[in-house]
Amino acid sequence: MNADAPEKQVRGIQSIEIGYRVLLALQAGPKDVSLRDIAERAKMTASAAHNYLVSLVRTGLVVSDQRGSYRLGPSAVALGLTALKHVTPYDVAHAEALHLHDAIGCGVAILTWSDEGPIIVFKKEGVHRGQYVLRNGHVPILTTGGGNVFIAYLAEKVTKPIVQAEMRAKGRPAREYAHVRAEIRDQVLRHGYSARRLETLPGYGALSAPIWDPNDEVAYALTLTGPAEQLDFKADGRHIRLLLERSRRASMQLGASARHWTAHDIG
Repeated sequence: MNADAPEKQVRGIQSIEIGYRVLLALQAGPKDVSLRDIAERAKMTASAAHNYLVSLVRTGLVVSDQRGSYRLGPSAVALGLTALKHVTPYDVAHAEALHLHDAIGCGVAILTWSDEGPIIVFKKEGVHRGQYVLRNGHVPILTTGGGNVFIAYLAEKVTKPIVQAEMRAKGRPAREYAHVRAEIRDQVLRHGYSARRLETLPGYGALSAPIWDPNDEVAYALTLTGPAEQLDFKADGRHIRLLLERSRRASMQLGASARHWTAHDIG
């Protein structure tokens, strides 16, 4: 089944879906949230939001303080912890990578972080292969999409030794480090993903986005890769849209903060 094909609409309970939007507005936090902010985030009137909150408070999914602010309650915590017991992070990332491969047909890879830098832990070649074959194992941090994701989102003390070692190997002076790091971080943080034409594989490219865990850390970098002419590098193109959809979906399943997977819209 094509993962990008529209699903048949099945009638549901609209009030439950609206209530879920209210819960997402609360999850976005960062702390207790006012009624006004909840209504704005959930795209509803304050009176309508208040009615939903009354019922959510009764169920224990939400708690309210005396100042009229709200936060997720003990019932929500219990549901989340129970759900997480059935989640294996790698399996979630793997499933989303396969959906991405089926939808687009380009090569996909999952990268994680190790003491020696970024490492490919899963890869599947695209339908139309080029002359190079992507292999599991360590990859450069400066010149790969996944490597750039880790530079952007991991703590500098974690990535700096790897970046500096690669710069020395390329004969680049240490004084360039701050500029190189800032340039990479600016590009990734501005867009929420990395897009690179690979220096180590001429004619190849990579698009990579972070998968977040419940601790607000990047667990994996989900990557599309293949001959550059087969990748759509446009910010509003289909490849980047689907990549971000799948990486955000994986982040949601791992229990990451809503700000990492609701894009710019809760509705």
